[in-house]
Amino acid sequence: MKKYILGTVALSLAFGAFADESKAKNDTVGGFKFTDVKLVKTTPVKDQNKSGTCWSFSGISFLEDEILRKTGKEVDLSEMFIVRHCYNDKADKYIRMDGTINFAQGGSTLDVPYVMVNYGLVPEEAYTGLQYGTEKHEHAELSSVLTSMVNSVNRAKTKSPVWKKAFKGALDAYFGELPET
Repeated sequence: MKKYILGTVALSLAFGAFADESKAKNDTVGGFKFTDVKLVKTTPVKDQNKSGTCWSFSGISFLEDEILRKTGKEVDLSEMFIVRHCYNDKADKYIRMDGTINFAQGGSTLDVPYVMVNYGLVPEEAYTGLQYGTEKHEHAELSSVLTSMVNSVNRAKTKSPVWKKAFKGALDAYFGELPET
């Protein structure tokens, strides 16, 4: 009985090794060949670099691709315009809720249509959000500064009405002032 079981195991291993070898041969010969049935135009991939704003990049990319699909026009919308407005609204809500909600770089793709409806959209050339001395987004310092600000305001027994102006000043320093048109 043991010989029968050992023989079965050995045979299984041999067939497994043979299957792996034939698969490897197919991969080197060319493997699977795909045929494009329909090509859908998309906008270029963008680099969020060292920022926790993938939600804004993905949401804006979806909008840009839909505009391209519907109109044939390629547009480049500002991700940081969305992020800037979300930071401001998150800070306000964080203070109103006495720090019981999350305040961080992260967000939701649904924040993009929220900002679009409430504040509009602007092209990338009108608002790059790159005021902090780098060519790509790096938000570690920005995140620390903003988080420290809202936590400090939240810990205060009475909240002065000027905290929003100070917070806006930090956003202006890191992202640049919002365009008026």
